[in-house]
Amino acid sequence: MPLFRSPAEKARFANQSIARYNHYPSYSHVECELRSPKAEALKFASEELARQAIDNGKLTVVHEFRATAPEAVPSMVREGGVTYLDDTEGPMANYAVSRYKGESFALPTKISSVASICRRFDINLFKYYLFPQRTTALMLSNELVDLKSVTAPDDIPRLYFAKIVRSERMGKSDQNLRMTYFACHAEVRDFCLKATIAEQREKGIDDGVVQRIVLIWGTVTESGIGLCINRPKWGEFALLPEQYERLLP
Repeated sequence: MPLFRSPAEKARFANQSIARYNHYPSYSHVECELRSPKAEALKFASEELARQAIDNGKLTVVHEFRATAPEAVPSMVREGGVTYLDDTEGPMANYAVSRYKGESFALPTKISSVASICRRFDINLFKYYLFPQRTTALMLSNELVDLKSVTAPDDIPRLYFAKIVRSERMGKSDQNLRMTYFACHAEVRDFCLKATIAEQREKGIDDGVVQRIVLIWGTVTESGIGLCINRPKWGEFALLPEQYERLLP
């Protein structure tokens, strides 16, 4: 069955929209007369409407991803020692989300983490996000980039999803690098995430974690004869919970 229900077990989303059925991205090539057209950038006629969209959970404006780990409390730690953190309030900022050319609105923002996106991924996948360095708000499903499609460095930060094929320690100290390698395009020799052993352990990534999906916000750079995402901030990568992996191709 090429469909899934979102949210999986509730009648409505948090904003009271009725639950719906969606196609898996891996079936995007299959013709279906019931499929909705691709979502466009979210625009608003007034600042009040834009703020209402934020209040009802339809839109999230991300000022930045958290740079460092917060002081963990027991309620933030889940199975496997992985730390999750709810978004915190960011500054007010002007964004061009108006339908009218040249007009911008002052909107409240969030200081977020990729982990918070992963935490309710089945719902967040169909929310609109205005990410850092973006000028348009797009549905998360349209922002996600399959890392296997990348063949060259890219200095524009994007939200990638990638499947782990192996992970290796580069030393004994927790401050040494861990190189976590992903399934990548046939034209790319290898593609890895470079972060310390301690940073990746906190996200649940160690030697034995394979075939799991990671979401990473960052730029793509060269790494030897391959490619990498180098030293992302604390809030810029996270393991996707296994129950949501079916939602990605």
